[in-house]
Amino acid sequence: NGEVVAYSGKEFQWTNQCYLRFKPYRDRIPLYGCGFGRQYLAMTGEIGDGSLPMTTPPESAKSMVAPIYEGIKKSGRNPENFDIAGCAWFSVSESANAAEDSIRKIIAYFGSYLEEKALNAIGLSLKDFSKIKQEVMAGRYAAAEALVTDQMLGLAVVGTPRQVIPKIENLIASGITQIVIGGPLGPDPRKTIELLGDQVLPYFR
Repeated sequence: NGEVVAYSGKEFQWTNQCYLRFKPYRDRIPLYGCGFGRQYLAMTGEIGDGSLPMTTPPESAKSMVAPIYEGIKKSGRNPENFDIAGCAWFSVSESANAAEDSIRKIIAYFGSYLEEKALNAIGLSLKDFSKIKQEVMAGRYAAAEALVTDQMLGLAVVGTPRQVIPKIENLIASGITQIVIGGPLGPDPRKTIELLGDQVLPYFR
């Protein structure tokens, strides 16, 4: 907002040098909260300008949106004017198999860090990732990727442009107002961006 925000507190101490050295693109920068867990998600709806829930897997989106709505209601604002930007893993390619192979590394590395409730949405649990986590911790990444099952591929929006469209529709139906496309995008990120622009986005216009 163009202010100098010198501050002396218990956790943060900022001098009078704490100000932007450039003019922001907009006068008021919206603040979005990225919440994990019901209470945190509700807080993003109550005090944020928007919310950035992890929708991994996409089937968990509805359970993420519900507490955000609770927070919005508590704030007295209209949910229709609130942006819920769901973050999802994407891997899109002209070849479904190539898209699947591209996402395995992400699932192997990060799968064990996801919430139990979110995993339950597609019939998985943290126990399913125990062996994968052991391989990752030992630095045996190829072995970890080999343990990623077809069911685990459901953690992401994966497939050809035609295959991912209904998955995106389900995210929107769950209350997600904006979809944040997370990595790896696909085996060829540049090509994936072209595919999304040419074949997926036009469908939703």
